[in-house]
Amino acid sequence: MILTDKEYTKHYYIENQRVTTKLGAGMAHNLVDPLQATLSPIKGDISHISHDLLCNILSYKCTRDVNIDITPEFKNIYELVNQDDDEQELYFYHGDHLGSSSWITDASGSVNQYLAYMPFGESFIDQRQTGHDIRFKFTGKERDAETGYTYFGARYYASDLSIWLSVDALSDKYLSTSPYMYVLGNPLNIIDPNGDSAFVLTAPKGAKGAGHMAMLIQNTEGKWALWSKNGTNESSEATGPNDKGDDNGKGTAYDSPQAFLDSKDNPTTEEGKREYTEGYIVAANEDQDREMEAGFKTELDKEYNVATSNCAQAVQSALKNAGFNTGRYDSEKYVPNYLKQGPSLGDIVIDRVPNLIYGRIKRQNPGGATYKAKPPSVKKAYIPRKTKHI
Repeated sequence: MILTDKEYTKHYYIENQRVTTKLGAGMAHNLVDPLQATLSPIKGDISHISHDLLCNILSYKCTRDVNIDITPEFKNIYELVNQDDDEQELYFYHGDHLGSSSWITDASGSVNQYLAYMPFGESFIDQRQTGHDIRFKFTGKERDAETGYTYFGARYYASDLSIWLSVDALSDKYLSTSPYMYVLGNPLNIIDPNGDSAFVLTAPKGAKGAGHMAMLIQNTEGKWALWSKNGTNESSEATGPNDKGDDNGKGTAYDSPQAFLDSKDNPTTEEGKREYTEGYIVAANEDQDREMEAGFKTELDKEYNVATSNCAQAVQSALKNAGFNTGRYDSEKYVPNYLKQGPSLGDIVIDRVPNLIYGRIKRQNPGGATYKAKPPSVKKAYIPRKTKHI
């Protein structure tokens, strides 16, 4: 939700793609910024102050008198919390292959706005039926109306100049290009989701439905190479040597994660779908890339064990070695200590299943982007026509 002094806006997403915006008006008038409000001096230790603040804001049942009164400053927020009316203005985003807002429709399905862009994001067509102008335009990022700059999270982009306004944080990995260049000069096929380097892959149908995980890690040339602990043959069951052959980053490397997802190295299953259905980017610098490679290799050097050294543990070892969250399941958050007698069988299963780990990695490392594999193309057999010669 975004609040201004005139209206509030709700945004709805499917993964990292914004699909709907709802506008509400009249509830945020004269909104006072709590940080700018003049409050009486607060005295006491930090535990009592935080307790009082929670009691006041969240209306907890307090066990002692509350000494902080900030109700006037939060009056309009309380109004928003209690608001239960349907917002009247509803808009749907229809994006192109880059995620750029193209057609904007309202609740009735009528077109409210049509947008088209020059290759590097400069506005080419902007037609509107009403006065409402969406802010999220080129590649779905927010464009500032006053400056015309587009905000990507890590830095601002000037689409009319086709350059970033500050240096790429990962510029040491791309010494052959300008640190101000947008997507290596290829805006028709590549987007910048605010950082890259590690790409966690998931094959949800692997291991009889438990799932399989792997990684693409950028090598020293900036290409994306596959790392995967592939397990044992069928006769070795749950443990044994890695005689299916692991991927250690020495195979074909790709220009982008999407290129790998749609390549022959992402095999097609019996159902006609890609084995790796999607992946999630975790931003990293060049040093972290090398640390992830080292962490993954430590698991490749071990014999396969479905409980202690499988595909998911290899991915987790790589992330942990580079300082990222590993998708570990913390049962302490869900079960009180006085009820626990050590980890249960359920805890062990939840902590080890690749499909569950993949979901937690996405939640614990926010700010990345999800890419999905495109369905394999179906080539029709060539059937020669019977022709009549004249």
